[in-house]
Amino acid sequence: MTVLAHANKAHYKRICLVIIFALLFVILFAVVFGEHREVLESQGYCEGIGKYSTNAGNTKEQVKFLEQFGIKALKNSAVADKVTIPTEFNKVYNNYNKLQGKIGLNLALYKGKTVDRVVYKTHKNMYVALLIYRGHVIGGHISTGIYGDKYKALNKGK
Repeated sequence: MTVLAHANKAHYKRICLVIIFALLFVILFAVVFGEHREVLESQGYCEGIGKYSTNAGNTKEQVKFLEQFGIKALKNSAVADKVTIPTEFNKVYNNYNKLQGKIGLNLALYKGKTVDRVVYKTHKNMYVALLIYRGHVIGGHISTGIYGDKYKALNKGK
């Protein structure tokens, strides 16, 4: 009887270990492949430019990002703040997102997210704004800085 009881305990321990490992696998799978996972593209594509890096985790990377579009930012001109992308786009945001599409970006993927907005003055006396989420450019535009002026796509910075 004690041999049989010992065999049942060993079998029970094996079953418990299998269940624990199965649960850990399911949790790991959910974390890695779950719906909440955000995949940030490290490259974009824009006709006329080709493939470009979206890396913008620091000032050096941001300046390098702009240079890919022929935009030269003035040193020490960056002004940063935070903005929240609305969860529902109105006409203005739909038009702004179309502008992003010209360089292969889609702001709609970041609805409801709070992002960094960094604005640089350029050598051409223009302003360029970058929207940055987790170290990657997700949008941006060029403007004169005059209220009401139309924004231009980043690939128009040449």
